[in-house]
This record gives sequence, structure tokens and C-alpha cells, in this order.
Amino acid sequence: MQGDNPFHALRDRLAHVGVASPDAEAWRILEHVTGRSRLDWLTEPDVTIGSGARASIDAIVTARAIGTPLQHLLGTAPFWGMTLTSTPAALVPRPETEGLVELGLEALQGVASPVVLDLGTGSGAIAAAIATERPDAEVWASEKSSDAAALAEVNLATFAPNVRLIQADLLERAELRELLPRLDLLLANLPYLPDADVEALPPEVLHDPPEALFGGRDGLDVFKRAWRQAAPLLAPHAVALFELDPRNVHDAAAWLEGHPGSHTWRVTMHTDLAGTLRFLRVAPADLP
Repeated sequence: MQGDNPFHALRDRLAHVGVASPDAEAWRILEHVTGRSRLDWLTEPDVTIGSGARASIDAIVTARAIGTPLQHLLGTAPFWGMTLTSTPAALVPRPETEGLVELGLEALQGVASPVVLDLGTGSGAIAAAIATERPDAEVWASEKSSDAAALAEVNLATFAPNVRLIQADLLERAELRELLPRLDLLLANLPYLPDADVEALPPEVLHDPPEALFGGRDGLDVFKRAWRQAAPLLAPHAVALFELDPRNVHDAAAWLEGHPGSHTWRVTMHTDLAGTLRFLRVAPADLP
């Protein structure tokens, strides 16, 4: 990179190996490897990068060329204004999931000291975001995988130390079932890809743990099991929010309407910021 503008040279290399957002990734890599901010690079773009930093950049570009997620290479992932620790132990937090947080915060408007559960928390991203926005909330998070729970513990200790983390397969622990009758909000970004997708997914996605990706033949097995466990015990005022594969949101909504649980629920579908149908909201019928 010596003799070239470091940003332009790195951006072009990333574009050449097929990275979808070479500009954004080039800035993140430069900042991470050199310790200089984007503003520093913009105001002094001709600083020479040392041999050690160049070697690190070469290794990152090589790994990106075979689909290793940038978040795993840098060890961090941005989400809701936080810089979370990211490892292969859990699904990389994605920008689309911020829409689930937005819907959750909307559901909590006007609710004093709400009780919230992030079911299948993975890296802890959703629980941490809710807890930082609503410090008055009693936030719980559950995670089946011991490796993912360990990662969530790191992120929650950093950003939301009051969140109560439980290692559990969905709602099979007694303390989680006992929580449901006083819950105001249930959020869940559970494994939702059809199993057959393993043949067609890009390499970058396949670096996520399979147990965080695949949800059975139609992608809805984990979602259905979670609702069957939750619905009989959920408080009649509670709101449940699910992130799903856009291809099966309609099927999930139809299934929910046929499995209402012990209360009368209204099921609505919601899009992400790109206008893609992605979220299901299950709320008491008398709520708008």
C-alpha cells in the first residue's frame, strides 16, 4: 500500500475480491488495524502504514475473499450504537434486527418498569439494546448454546450488566416459565432458515453457527415450538415480536392465527427499513 492512498487502495482490493460494501469495510479495517480514526485518515490521508499493519490488512483481505465475516476478523460488530464483541459462537448481529428493537421499544411506550425477555439472545445484542434504551426495564435473556451464552455474558457485562442471562433451550427452564405471566414484551430472533438453504447460502453466512441459522424443513420449527411454550402462560397484556425469514412471514402469521393460545391475539406483519417483510407482532386484540 505504500505510495497509494491507503483507503482507496484497500477499497479497490476489497471490491476486487467481491466484498459487497468495500467503502464501509475499508474504513473499518483501516481504523481497526492502524488505530487512526476515519477523520484522521481524511485529514491526513498520506500517512505511511507500517509493515505489521500491512501484513494484518493483507490477512484480512485474504480471509474476506473466502467469506470470513469481517466481524469475526475484527472481533467486533456494530449494533444499535454499541460495538459488541463478535465471535463465531453466535450469529453476527445484523442491521435488519435493529427493526425488532424499534418495534419492541414502540410496544413499551407508556409501560412503566416493563418486564422483557429476549428469547435466544445469541450475542446479547437485542437485550443490550432494550436495556440501554429502557434502564427502568427488568430485562431477561436466554440462550441455549453455552458458547453463545458466554459471548452474551461478555457483551451484557459491558453494555447492560443488569440483564439477567439464563442458559436454556427456549422456555424449558422453570424460572423462564414463571416469568411469562408478568411479561410485557417477548422478543425473539430464532433460527429461521429452511434446512435446504445450506446448499445455497453465501460462504459468509455459513460462518455463523448452524444451530443459529436453520429452523427445520420450512424454517419455522423453532418459532412454532417457542410459541407453543409461551402462549399458554403469556400475560394477556403482553406483546410478542419475532424476526423471521421474509419468505415465511405469511406462513408463520397464518399458523399463529390457527394456534392462538389462551388469549385472543392480533397478528400483524411488519417490514424492515428496506421494505422487506421480516417481523411478526402478536399483541392483545384490543391493542391498535
